[in-house]
Amino acid sequence: MSFQITVPQEDQIAEIAAIWHTSWHDAHAAHVPRALTEQRSLEDFIARLPGLLERMRIAEADGRVVGLCVIVEDEMQQLFVAPDMYGCGVAQALLRDAEERLAVAGIRRAWLACVIENARAAAFYRKVRWQEIGRMVDPLETSTGVYKLCVLRFEKTLGARAVKARGRTA
Repeated sequence: MSFQITVPQEDQIAEIAAIWHTSWHDAHAAHVPRALTEQRSLEDFIARLPGLLERMRIAEADGRVVGLCVIVEDEMQQLFVAPDMYGCGVAQALLRDAEERLAVAGIRRAWLACVIENARAAAFYRKVRWQEIGRMVDPLETSTGVYKLCVLRFEKTLGARAVKARGRTA
């Protein structure tokens, strides 16, 4: 199935939130404390999206949103793909786009957090040459305040390939 990476529009918030909610729970619900899982409702994702749109790219296939990726400063902060699109290259394309956007912004060493028990995601990040640095406490924003979660920290030096992306728009 073919897909394209695009800039999200405000009228897509509900659709993006649905993908984010579904894939977040698919990837995390079995691995994080119940208190955090309960905070991650569809309404929570809808409320968080407007402030993230300018730092986000989405993947679209056949007129529907199938993935999203958000960068914040030097962090690749969110990467989620619809479960029916796992293994189709969507995550890799979104991550490559994020790396290029980070490089264009002048970031030379990017990082991301991965839930420790999410072996599938950790294996993916290693496969695409992100280096596991160790564990850290990630202060996650929730509707009731900050939730501290111990996660794996991955980093990647953005090399010549990403630097060549200067001036590219997605």
